This record gives sequence, C-alpha cells and structure tokens, in this order.
Amino acid sequence: MKRILCILLFVAGFAALGACQPSTASPPVQSQPKVVETRAEPTRAPSALTLVPPPTLPNLSPTPVAPRDIIAYSQCDGKCDLPEATHIWVANADGSGARKIVDLGAAPSLSPDGLKVVFEFSDGIYVANRDGANRTRIVATTGAAVPEWSRDGKWIVFADRSGLRAGGRVVQKAAWSRVPEGAAVSGNIFIKLVAPDGTQLRTLTVGNHPTWSPDGKAIAFNTCVGSMCGIYRVNAEGGEPTRVTDDNGAIPNWSPDGKQISYQADVNGIKQLFVVNADGAGKKQLTSGNQLHVSATWSADGKSIYYRSPEAGSWDIWAINPDGSNPRKIYGDYPPVDWGDEKISASAATLPGDFFPTQAIIPTRTPPPTISGELPPIPSGLGGLAIVNRYVQELEIEIGGKFYRIQPHTRIAVHLPPGRQTYSAGVPGRGRLSGEIQVQLGKYLEVVFEE
Repeated sequence: MKRILCILLFVAGFAALGACQPSTASPPVQSQPKVVETRAEPTRAPSALTLVPPPTLPNLSPTPVAPRDIIAYSQCDGKCDLPEATHIWVANADGSGARKIVDLGAAPSLSPDGLKVVFEFSDGIYVANRDGANRTRIVATTGAAVPEWSRDGKWIVFADRSGLRAGGRVVQKAAWSRVPEGAAVSGNIFIKLVAPDGTQLRTLTVGNHPTWSPDGKAIAFNTCVGSMCGIYRVNAEGGEPTRVTDDNGAIPNWSPDGKQISYQADVNGIKQLFVVNADGAGKKQLTSGNQLHVSATWSADGKSIYYRSPEAGSWDIWAINPDGSNPRKIYGDYPPVDWGDEKISASAATLPGDFFPTQAIIPTRTPPPTISGELPPIPSGLGGLAIVNRYVQELEIEIGGKFYRIQPHTRIAVHLPPGRQTYSAGVPGRGRLSGEIQVQLGKYLEVVFEE
C-alpha cells in the first residue's frame, strides 16, 4: 500500500492552496518499504487570495536502528541550581516513550535489569523503582553525588564531597551549592562503595565521577596525583590507582566489553568526547566543533555512545558510534541539571508497552492541543504546523525539540520559530523517518501522515 506525506500551506481563512496526487512510482519491495512522495500543486483560488507556492516536501530517510536500551537522564525546569527544579526521566533509546519518573533528583544510574534507579539529591543518595515508586535514601551524607550501579547489581559507587570546602562553606555539589566566585577550594573528594540497601559503606580512594568495569573488578574515575590530572583506575578491593590519561579528562564510563573508556576533556576550551583503551593506549577524539559534547555513556551492546549536546539549538540527547561516526539526535530539549557533573545511564532492558501514558509528554508540561475544528491563532513571531494522523494507529513525532503522540484520525497544532525544523516520526508500518520542514512566519503548514 502506498504511503503519502502531503504538505499543504494554509493562508487567510486556512484555505488549502495545494493538493496531493499519488505518485506513479513502482510498488516498493515488501521487505524494504519506501515512502511515496508527491508534491503539492497549486490550484485556482479566489481572487482575494494570493497564491503561495507549496513548500518542498521533506527529504525522508530512515534513521539508524537504535539499541534496545532504557536510558535515564536528568532534566531541570528553569534554575537548575534549585533542588525543587530537578527531575529524572527514563525513555527507550529508539527515541520513544519519554516519561518523568522522579521529582527532586539528578545524576541517575539504572540497575542492570532496568527495574530500579539510583540517584542523588541535596541530602544524599536514593534508590527507587524505575517508575519512581518506593523512594528510599540509602546514604544520608550531604555531598554524596554521581552514583553508579555495578554491572552485577550488588554495589553502588559514588563520590563523597562532604569534606570539600570553598570560601568557608561546604561544597555539596555544583547544582546544589555553587562555588563562590574566586573562592579557593580545599579538601578531598572520596570514592565510596555501598550496597543497594545502604549497608557495607566503605571508602575506596580519592577521586571523582567513578564508573565500574563490566566485570566489577575495577573502577575508573578522574583525579589528580600530584600535578598529573586525568582518568585513573583502581582495583575495586583497593590499592594504588593506575593512570590512564593525563589530559585533565573527567566523567569516564567503561565500555561493556571492558576494553575502552569514554570521557570528556577540553579541546580549545570546549568539552569534547574521547575514548581510550583501558590501558591508556589508543586515545581517539570523537566530537569536535564549538559546542559542548558531554555526559557520555555506552549502550549496552557497545555499538553506540549516548551523550548530551546543545549543538542543534537546545540541550538534546544524541548517540554516536564509538569510532566517532554517525552522530544522531534521539531526544530534544531536556536541559540537564548539571552537564559538567553527570552522565546519562543505559540499561539493556525494554519498557513494557503499558509503562507510558498515551498522551504526549513534553518537558514544558504543556500538552499539545488536539484540533477538531479551526486552528488556533499563531502567536506573534512564530509559524504553525497542523500535524494530521490519518493512520489507524498512534503516530509519534519529535519536532522542534518536543515530542508528541498523535492519536488516530486527529490533528494537533504546533507553533515553532520560522525556518527549517528537523523532525523524526515513528510512522506505523514504516519505522522511524526523518527530514526537514520549512516553517513560515504567521502561516500554518499542514503535515499529513496517511496510508
């Protein structure tokens, strides 16, 4: 069956100025279906209207298949240094099903089975179910931060900053207690281990941002030994740390096969992502440019690295191959609580189909209107999209950094700045498709998904 994406430009009175006609292209191969595109052609209109040429249809291309992971990440509303503005979300790594699970929390790490999450707050470390239920504090230490679950689920490692002082006061964490301007920082940050029930707490070494090796025998972290700062690793039972890099790198994450460690470091004053072999050889820079690339973590299969970057105009979650190829955006517009202190977390699990509500979930907490009649006025300085789902199944689309779920045979209005906007849509029977749409100032563009 042919799939047609029709785009019509609406002007005064929302009168249609174009119509879609089916393409005469040959039927697609069943195992690899293709989208049949048609261009809108102008028709005669009343003399009171000015004909506007229809925009070019988006260039649809399938996106790479994403790993079947759950990812967890922080998000803040407005002022990220306010604890009450911090939240934790979980989502599927294929770009679907984002849901907020925790208010008052940051720096999440999923358990290996994906059923629980450990995270920090201003008064310690907490564990909760992946839906946010049964929140329990397991470390009641102000300054406990950036926890990570071991791969066997038996231990949690974290950084204890309760002894760190700046300008005469305790520095808990950047997001909870900002360091005074120009203040000298003194004291140490300790890496500690604790069981998930809060027992067996012990100190391992001096360092920050710990991450487990997949076999649970070692922990990588960033620290300074004398004047040599960078990534180090240490036996999980204790001992002398071994230097991996000397480039002031930070926030490491161990690959699932144990062979490499990802981390971030400055390049011309901008944080970029690197990988290095666990023995310190084979260092490779993955990202570049004048935008931040931070908070990296490996997918469970080791074929992708998730990270955060504002390079597309908002704080988005991306994935990239471990060799630095194929960067692609997964989620849009989720400002991190503290990009310089956190990682994304990934677990090789899938979320049940009934885990997420069916309505659209947007970080702004303002659901998109469902349109049944006339389209609402377009706010000043913006353009409009009227997105129509004529399938008998739900349509999921990400555009302008926001996610929407459109019920069958309904239409929603979306208002965006004028110009090119990228989108990614989960089309029934077609997988994920992506492309661009030209949004025009003060006018509606109707985007129709239909069979």
